[in-house]
Amino acid sequence: MNLLHRHFINSDGLRIFYRKEVPYNPKGIIVISHGYGEHSGHYLDLANFLVQNGYGVYIIDHRSHGQSEGQRGHIESFFEFISDFHELMTIVRSKHPQDDIFTFGHSMGGLITFIYGLMHSEYDIKGQIFSGPALGAPWGMYKVPLKLYELLGKTIPKAKIYRVIRKRASRNQQYLKEFEADPFDLKYTTVSYLTEFLYRGISWAQQNAGNYNLPCLFLHGKSDKVIPYYRTSEIYDKIQSVDKTLKLYDHCYHELVHEPEREVILSDILDWLEKRMN
Repeated sequence: MNLLHRHFINSDGLRIFYRKEVPYNPKGIIVISHGYGEHSGHYLDLANFLVQNGYGVYIIDHRSHGQSEGQRGHIESFFEFISDFHELMTIVRSKHPQDDIFTFGHSMGGLITFIYGLMHSEYDIKGQIFSGPALGAPWGMYKVPLKLYELLGKTIPKAKIYRVIRKRASRNQQYLKEFEADPFDLKYTTVSYLTEFLYRGISWAQQNAGNYNLPCLFLHGKSDKVIPYYRTSEIYDKIQSVDKTLKLYDHCYHELVHEPEREVILSDILDWLEKRMN
């Protein structure tokens, strides 16, 4: 695999990094949106799998993450992520006007692509795949009053909160070890970031879920210790999509494409994609 490194300048003048590889005459294009605190490098195995099966891939580093610009671990609005993703999607469509375009979003990246699908359903998206999407509050966070997020976001927006849940994300110890010292992973995020993500972003998605109507595949581990799987089930029941699929995996934690069962999960993703190609 020979992923190319590219970037674009977004509407705020920030350099947004992404990786891409497109085989000759691709079956379709998959645009990948990473999760909280991650970057595109976490999805190289997934990208390789998709390319080997005839699909082109683009993987964004969201602003303030990875190799993209922006104050590390800080955002003013969750919808900044949506705007940047739309700019990348516009680039992808301009380069592949005749190809089917899908999105893949993991965790917070799934929240980003879900909101994107709601806001830009007219943009000819063939379908969306969600892996452990953050469409509800993480374990324990539902006890925190929503108004507290808003209050903290206004009073101490740039205070830093360090990450504590990584070891609960996967049973794949080798994967956890590889990224433990990754310089491109975030070590902390600000109160403003978490407020925008856990309060404003999730609330907007839940309030508007009834308007969602794109073809979609939801994947979630039943032993996920980050986002409860029933949060995905609740959203799945709300959406209007005629073509919708929900797959739940016993024993799997949050990082589905890195779990010991990843070959089964990747096979399910490929099967879903192949059935929706022209």
